[in-house]
Amino acid sequence: MIQHHKLDVKAVERLAENVKPEEDYLFFTYVSMRRDEASFFGQFVNERLTGVLAYTDQLPFPAFAFYGLDYKELQLDLFVSYVRKLLNFHEGIVGGTILSDVDLALFQAAKLTVNEPTAFITMKHEDDQKLLKGDLVERITETEWEACARFLAKSEMNYFSERELQQYPFYAIREGEHYAAVGGFHFYNEMLVELGNIVTEPSFRGKGYAKAITSKLTHVGKAYSPNVYLSVFAQNTIAIHIYKQLGFKVVSNRWITDFSLAAYSIVK
Repeated sequence: MIQHHKLDVKAVERLAENVKPEEDYLFFTYVSMRRDEASFFGQFVNERLTGVLAYTDQLPFPAFAFYGLDYKELQLDLFVSYVRKLLNFHEGIVGGTILSDVDLALFQAAKLTVNEPTAFITMKHEDDQKLLKGDLVERITETEWEACARFLAKSEMNYFSERELQQYPFYAIREGEHYAAVGGFHFYNEMLVELGNIVTEPSFRGKGYAKAITSKLTHVGKAYSPNVYLSVFAQNTIAIHIYKQLGFKVVSNRWITDFSLAAYSIVK
């Protein structure tokens, strides 16, 4: 018998005990940093948990994390449809997530993916000696939040949330009155720090500003947590080369995927 229901706090805590950031980084952030803002849904087959979908409404799109436990018994199409209905989404809604090779194959077999997946890697900082030192980078003050948000929006930083700018330290390099480069954090916690929103204005590229911003953010992050991560599109080879030069190491390869939550017949 297949059943679905929302997971309670204790069930999520048990999941968190078994999820490691370098094995399933996205889901780890949901059961740790995003735990209070996320909703967790489980599918049970004969009372055994087969998979979990976690959802947050704190990003500019319907954002999910998937965690598979029993791939043989999991009925993914029914599970996704249940979650769509419980969240009161219309049938045409498209969610976004990051999947392993195995999970991507599962979503594709269920005919849920709606476009070509994009290769995505997560890196962890390993070598402090490779970071740059210098005074090019300045912290962004509260009076500059609005201007910084506009700069990031113009740069099409799809994973930027203004809440991050208000909660975490952001830094910039300026050319005159204009931002040349900006960077900040997606997570800023004693458990884990994730660099993000790092962008250089195209007309100022090639001056080493990305290295300077990333080094500053990593120094700041390492003062708060020993675990400093960042993620980047695999095709962005220039950025990956820079990050490796600064002491980052690839720890996981994944796929960014959009998937349909279209309705199927639902088993309760």
